[in-house]
Amino acid sequence: MIGKKNTNYLKFKMFNNQTKVVLLFSEQGLILYHIDYEGDERVSFSNQIFSNKQIINKELFDELIANFIAKVDLPAQNAILTLSDSLVFHKEFILDSLLDINKEKINFLKNLPVKLKDLDCLQIKSEQKIHFLASNKTLYLSVKRVFENFNWYIEAIVPINIFDNIKNESLTKENIVQVLDSKKALELVDFLKAEEFDVGFEDKEVDLKNNPKSSLITLILISILVLLIASITIVVLIKLHFSLSNFISNKSNSNKQTLTIPQASQSASPKLEVAKQDLTIKILNGSGVTGKAAQIKTILENLGYKNIETGNTLFQNQASLISFSGKVSDDIKKEVQLNLQKNYPDIVSQNNNSDSRDILIELYK
Repeated sequence: MIGKKNTNYLKFKMFNNQTKVVLLFSEQGLILYHIDYEGDERVSFSNQIFSNKQIINKELFDELIANFIAKVDLPAQNAILTLSDSLVFHKEFILDSLLDINKEKINFLKNLPVKLKDLDCLQIKSEQKIHFLASNKTLYLSVKRVFENFNWYIEAIVPINIFDNIKNESLTKENIVQVLDSKKALELVDFLKAEEFDVGFEDKEVDLKNNPKSSLITLILISILVLLIASITIVVLIKLHFSLSNFISNKSNSNKQTLTIPQASQSASPKLEVAKQDLTIKILNGSGVTGKAAQIKTILENLGYKNIETGNTLFQNQASLISFSGKVSDDIKKEVQLNLQKNYPDIVSQNNNSDSRDILIELYK
């Protein structure tokens, strides 16, 4: 039961200034959490109403949710609806040139114990993998509809497993803050926006002749590609011209001998380097995929690094970053970067580390 108001959590930035409620929807029931209050409100589903990821009796289900909303002593407001693992189907594939993404997606959906017309699916790329997340939309849309009949507004519907360190059974106050504060994840992994990810449930071919919008987009893409090829050709020709000119110039001066007096190199100033077990490392997960920071931590621990801290950061659609302080030797930089490139081939390395740690790793796509 929702209890005494707790003002300690009002300092956190929310997904929406008016959003303070998180709903956890599972096969067992529905739980309501409010950021300002201790405890929760919950309703359980019997087998006569809900079973095997299906609503058995729609009228009783709607009535049960409606009575639950009426019982909660809260005014109508915005809420985030999260789905437990029991309501979400998940499959992942390694990306390669032979993978037919649309074919694999259709095969994945056809093998699920839910009618195709009742499925919504999210298609998400992370590193070298592609993830399919599917759910029976009749379930969460029924909850959404009943809440909106009471003037509530469901802002997003997301799988609970996209958030690190959150269990399906119940949420802590810190979990609630994490969900409400994860703006990027709520925008990108939202079943209400499934169509924006090009994840329909029928394998249809697009008729460009009868689809003017698609034809226009295709024409624009072809034009951009032609201009890009032309630009690259011009650059190559210019470089070839200058290379030929330099070759002719060097050839004409080939009979001249040049005496070069080497200059004494200045000795580099000594640099304080730290052993790997004494280095401090921080790993931030901004990929939107659970467990990535922990995976990299295990790799580094196997290499002998000890002082490793993990955490989360906002999702960003950019290459992963690794930054080193001046204490890190070149050998350690090379070792860390080579091992990270096995999982993040596009990771960008830089020496200017503004963090207090010796090595800062930011995981994104």
